[in-house]
Amino acid sequence: MIDHLTIGDLMIDCQNAACVRDFYADLTGWAKTVAWDCLALKAYNGMTILFAETEN
Repeated sequence: MIDHLTIGDLMIDCQNAACVRDFYADLTGWAKTVAWDCLALKAYNGMTILFAETEN
């Protein structure tokens, strides 16, 4: 582990952004939102997780 290292935002590429975001929202309880034109989750610590829809 690296001391004083924090993750800003994270982007996950997936085929079905709504399905993946809903799965992680149910798993974590984090708030669903939209950021930078992507579906997203806002973590309790302020981190934003983006879900970008991509093809295979």
